[in-house]
Amino acid sequence: MISLRSYNCLFLTALCFVFVASLFRAPVLEATQEEFQYKPPVELTKVKYLEPKAKSKAAKGSVEFTYNLHPKVPSGAKVEFEIIFKSRIMAKLLVPVRGKGRKALTYVWKPKKALPLGTNPDYRIMTSLPPDKQTKAVQTALGKLTDVFPKAEQPWPMSYPKVPVRIGSEADLKAEQQKITKIFISWTDSLLDLNYEFADLCDEVLEGKKFVKDGSLDRTDLADWVNGWQKKMAELQGKIRSFQEDHPDLFSKCAPARFLTEDLSKMVAKRAMRTTLGAVTKKYKTTVENLRLKKVKGFDSNLQRGQRYSPAAMKLLYDQIAQHAKFPKPEDEEAKDKKEEVEGDKEGSSSKKDSKKKSSTKKKSSTKKGSTKKKS
Repeated sequence: MISLRSYNCLFLTALCFVFVASLFRAPVLEATQEEFQYKPPVELTKVKYLEPKAKSKAAKGSVEFTYNLHPKVPSGAKVEFEIIFKSRIMAKLLVPVRGKGRKALTYVWKPKKALPLGTNPDYRIMTSLPPDKQTKAVQTALGKLTDVFPKAEQPWPMSYPKVPVRIGSEADLKAEQQKITKIFISWTDSLLDLNYEFADLCDEVLEGKKFVKDGSLDRTDLADWVNGWQKKMAELQGKIRSFQEDHPDLFSKCAPARFLTEDLSKMVAKRAMRTTLGAVTKKYKTTVENLRLKKVKGFDSNLQRGQRYSPAAMKLLYDQIAQHAKFPKPEDEEAKDKKEEVEGDKEGSSSKKDSKKKSSTKKKSSTKKGSTKKKS
């Protein structure tokens, strides 16, 4: 068994060894960093979005890149611009180097398809000088410039997080966000309407007002109504699922909201079929299975294992959708309405006070005028 004293000696020895090794290692790391420090062949300085002259929906804007080149980049070389939107490569552009100019060069790109609207950090621009895309003459010239462009750093890429990028005008960006918000408000409102519709119907059945004859449940009529409700839910779920294909440009902006809305639809569907309808079948001493519901294509109430579908869970999910799709939550709107009411009351009271003050000043001025007249 190792004594405490010998253990301490071993620990101190190991610590000294690590310290000495770090002293010898530091200069090596410094040399390595210095060896690969180089000025990139391309330096992007500005990205400008050029709005289309025509104002039709089919019109597409252009993008103007302003950049500098290293003085030793050979003529005839091809510079690559890589446009990335949310980790997805939108385009790779090869721009030829012509003439002797190396400062404040410009290149205008006219995309064939409309680009997703957005700004940093959604949009990123990468530049490089890929050797495999150069002519043999340029490759030979670059091979002689290893002191300027280290071979180990090919293709000498460079990213520009500090260069502002904005694709689309401010009006376009605002209109796009309004479109996204409108879509998700429509979906969530429809889901809430379907939820309340199912709950209200089941309340009437529990009270014996609908689908009940002589105290017994009319399972056929109830099943027909439930199937009709499922078809409406399936239609809405289909729209939510196809959003990525129908609006690929918008999907990249609000993917989390789209997946959360699909989950909310499943929550509403499962709560309706299991909890709300289950209460009805329990009262009338039957089961949901005995209703013999038809299978509706596209209707989905399958949640992940352990995923809750209580009103609190649905409310939490709704708030998350509102946050991602940027629309106000009901409580926020209520608070806003109350605030406006309070401010309106304050303005009304202040206006009354102002009118009283004005009337009092008028009376005072009239009395003063009357007194002056009497004196005269």
